[in-house]
Amino acid sequence: MLSTMRKTFLLIGLSAVVCSPTAQAQERQWTLDTTDRQAFLLFGVPDTDDVGLSFWCDIGSKRMAAYMPESFSPLKIGEKTTMTLTIDGSIFNLSATAARDQASNRMTVEAPFKRGDKLLTKLKDAQTVEVAVKGHHATYPLADADVQGLLDACSGVDQGQ
Repeated sequence: MLSTMRKTFLLIGLSAVVCSPTAQAQERQWTLDTTDRQAFLLFGVPDTDDVGLSFWCDIGSKRMAAYMPESFSPLKIGEKTTMTLTIDGSIFNLSATAARDQASNRMTVEAPFKRGDKLLTKLKDAQTVEVAVKGHHATYPLADADVQGLLDACSGVDQGQ
């Protein structure tokens, strides 16, 4: 039998491990974030650099971009490739460019498109989006993605209204 003091220390130690943020399972989720100049709709783990897919814009610009880290395909900095988004059976082929993220040192792919593009209309009503780059495919849920909030932010609509 364990002594009462030993049980107490075990319980304290176990609760510290179970309650620590790193021990808890963290799942990716959609987050809409804005700065003074840009708006981002990110699918990732909040407060980490774990991002699966992102859509972003400079506020007031008619241009937007799809962005994702790409560690599965052999890419070179500046390489042009195609990012294919499949949304409810509709296929959108975007011209993308590979780059190295300075903060994480990982390769990324970014594909610009216009704010009025039909892919945004499809994103608002879809359940999932599949993204393919050089043979790598990833599927992301869209159930909680605030696409309209991103569009409003990109056009300069005050989010507080």
